[in-house]
Amino acid sequence: INGCEIMSKNAKKVTAESFDNADEFLPTSGLGSGAGTHGLLSLYIKDVIYGALDGVITTFAIVSGVAGASLSSSVVLILGFSNLFADGFSMAVGNYLGTKSEIELEQRERRRLEVDVQRQPKEKAEQLRVIYERKGLRGPLLEDVVRVISSDSRVWVDTLMLEQLGVSDAAKSP
Repeated sequence: INGCEIMSKNAKKVTAESFDNADEFLPTSGLGSGAGTHGLLSLYIKDVIYGALDGVITTFAIVSGVAGASLSSSVVLILGFSNLFADGFSMAVGNYLGTKSEIELEQRERRRLEVDVQRQPKEKAEQLRVIYERKGLRGPLLEDVVRVISSDSRVWVDTLMLEQLGVSDAAKSP
C-alpha cells in the first residue's frame, strides 16, 4: 500500500459522521451554565470539517505528485507529513487572526453604537421603532417594545447590533 492509497482511504472517512463523538474531546469551560457539549461542537464543526478536508485534499495532492515522480516512500511520507503540519498551522493562524479581527470589529461597532445611543437617543429609538414595525408591531404594543428596550442601554445596543449588523452577543474566542 502506498501513500496515495492511504490518503485516498482517509479522504473517504472525513464526513459529518466522523464527528459523532467529537464533543467528548472538546472543552466545555467558559460557556456558562446550561451550555452542553453539542452547543460547543456546533461552534467548531465548520472549522473542523473545513480543516480536515483541506488537510486531506492538499496532502493527497502533494503525496500524489511526489509519488508520481517516483521518489522513495520515505520522501513521500516526509513531504506528506510536512505539508499536513504546515497546512494545519497555516489554517490555525488564519482562523485565529480572522476571528480576532471579527471580534475587534464587533467591539468597535458596539462602542460606536453605545456612543450613538447616548448622543442620539431619539434617532436610535426611531431605528428600533422601524425595526419592530417591519416585524409587524403597531400602535401601543410597538411603543411599549421601544420603551422597554430603550430603557436598558445594554439591551438597546445588543438589539441594534443584532438587528442592524446581524451580530449576536454570543461569546467568541480566537
